[in-house]
Amino acid sequence: MKQNNNAQSPPGWAEQVKIPAGFPGLSAIYTRNYRPTGETCGFCGETLGEVLVGGEWQSAPCLECHRRATQHEWVRHAQEAAAAASALHRSATLDNFIADMPHRRRGLDAARLFVETAEMGRPTALLMWSEGYGTGKTHLAAGIAAALRVDGWRVTTWLEPDILSRIRSSYGHNGNENMTEYHIIREAVDASLLIIDDLGRAHCGNDPNWYQEKLFRVINARYQRGPLVVTTNLRPENLPQRIGGAAMSRLWEMTRRGRMVVDLTGPDWRFSDV
Repeated sequence: MKQNNNAQSPPGWAEQVKIPAGFPGLSAIYTRNYRPTGETCGFCGETLGEVLVGGEWQSAPCLECHRRATQHEWVRHAQEAAAAASALHRSATLDNFIADMPHRRRGLDAARLFVETAEMGRPTALLMWSEGYGTGKTHLAAGIAAALRVDGWRVTTWLEPDILSRIRSSYGHNGNENMTEYHIIREAVDASLLIIDDLGRAHCGNDPNWYQEKLFRVINARYQRGPLVVTTNLRPENLPQRIGGAAMSRLWEMTRRGRMVVDLTGPDWRFSDV
């Protein structure tokens, strides 16, 4: 890589970058002896940089690739913990989904189509919505996860209110490296499939911009990296106001401009006599 001695670092940027342990002249601590070059890694697409060693700027290894390698085990454990957290996600499959009504048959057909056509690393999305509860959205999402795990997919399932609460809590993590916002968002980036359950349910408080920025980061990560399944009780036309226009634009494109958007509005099975 060609050296770029004129590259400038934005104020405060270097303090947020952890240099890989063992790189000559540096250690795994925050340092100012690092600057971005503007070039990108051919493997992960992130910005590359240079380090100051002995008074000379030298090409540095890709920090993002280093992070992925060192954090792979942590991400795997986080995904397994998320999968085991819900009894529904342990037992629900597409085969035991009861498609006894038109809206439920639509949902099952869409879920099976998603499983058949989704490819690791290819951005695509299934958006399942309903104006009521108990229509089978979460069961179908769990069934998709179960089907793809059989094929070796790493699936991360997020309940939207819980994950945003985790991000807020991370701001006071007191040195726990696995509870930083970076680590939490990393779960979404590194998964073969991300499922966001109950999109739009979280309380925005007095800062809707914060809420929309976090959702944009997650959805944009999937837009660049791979498949996404979303469930929500909001109508699609109401989602832009809730999650932001930029996030909705990417999500809509991933659903093949609406062809993978499914209306599951119908009776709540929890109140049925069966």
